[in-house]
Amino acid sequence: MGVCGTCFGKRRMKSRLSPRYIALGLIVVGLGVALYSIALPLRSRAQKTACQTNLKQIELATMQYVRDYDELFMLAPKWKEQLAPYGSIKRGPATFYICPTSKIDYAFNSALNGLPLTLAKSPLTLAMFYEPSHPVIADNGASWNSDGVHGAGSNVCFQDGHVAWVQSKPKFSDVGLTQIEEYNRQRYREFLTQKRLREQFQGDMAARKRSKGK
Repeated sequence: MGVCGTCFGKRRMKSRLSPRYIALGLIVVGLGVALYSIALPLRSRAQKTACQTNLKQIELATMQYVRDYDELFMLAPKWKEQLAPYGSIKRGPATFYICPTSKIDYAFNSALNGLPLTLAKSPLTLAMFYEPSHPVIADNGASWNSDGVHGAGSNVCFQDGHVAWVQSKPKFSDVGLTQIEEYNRQRYREFLTQKRLREQFQGDMAARKRSKGK
């Protein structure tokens, strides 16, 4: 009888303690959810900031390249290799070219492919580098749209050097991701003609000096 009473008492004690353990478990789970809900936005903001820093470093390297190459932008297919010797990209890892959120390489606006810096229209609103939401194989520019990498938008580096978060809609074509306009095509042809004539003139002058020296 005594043994049975002891067993019964233990069962009663266990039944009284169980709700406490359940409550503690719920509290722990609740704290975990709360901490996760706080940490996730902080992590997203940190990645967004890191992405903007990457784009700014790429822009600084681009301006160094442009100064070294007669005020001309890089050629789109090899722009990463052409920027490799410059700025922080030279000293730092290749992760400068990759968005820390999407793990996808940044894209260079093909409208600036080999274009003289002075002929780039609307530098305040003309996108130079941007982050696609999926790998870009061929970008027609006029209709392409990103699904958004950082929330409902993505980071864009503009030709005047500033980096900003841009909402995915309207399409990126509204911030300059378009093919080279006919105006720029014509101006570019004029630039190449003038450059060729200038080089020819300089060559003729050098030849005359050499002939006089003889």
